[in-house]
Amino acid sequence: MDLNYLLHRQQIERSRADTASSEEARRAHLVLASRYEQRIEELSGGRISFHRRLEACVIDPVSVVNTAA
Repeated sequence: MDLNYLLHRQQIERSRADTASSEEARRAHLVLASRYEQRIEELSGGRISFHRRLEACVIDPVSVVNTAA
């Protein structure tokens, strides 16, 4: 599966959670975002990590440099 697609979908689900009109919809979008995040972490071998408490994506810059070569 394409990592860029998963990153895109994760961002969409986070955005939809932020603008959801009900708590149920917000939770559903957060669950989907979380599942995308898990898959991204798996496919990236841990180079991309989502710290759920911080709600931020952290990318290891060394890994990015190594994959760009």
